[in-house]
Amino acid sequence: MTLQQEAYSRIDQMTDDGIRILIDMIDKMKVVSVTGFKSFGDGVPNSDETAITKEEKKNRFLQSAGKIRIDAQAVDELRERSMI
Repeated sequence: MTLQQEAYSRIDQMTDDGIRILIDMIDKMKVVSVTGFKSFGDGVPNSDETAITKEEKKNRFLQSAGKIRIDAQAVDELRERSMI
């Protein structure tokens, strides 16, 4: 099973409220993402995205450390719902 298939399988088991919380968490993570999210515009990655070295990714991550705000209660609710 691929990583995407596993994610889809788990999402299929979630309630609508759980999916909404997951989407909100993903949106919050996009703001401080180190490597960014895939762009579905033209399907071609930007040359800037492919030119980032592993060391640069590490530096960006270290600069963003502690800046991700995630609602702990939302995470707990998501865990509870995904176990059902």
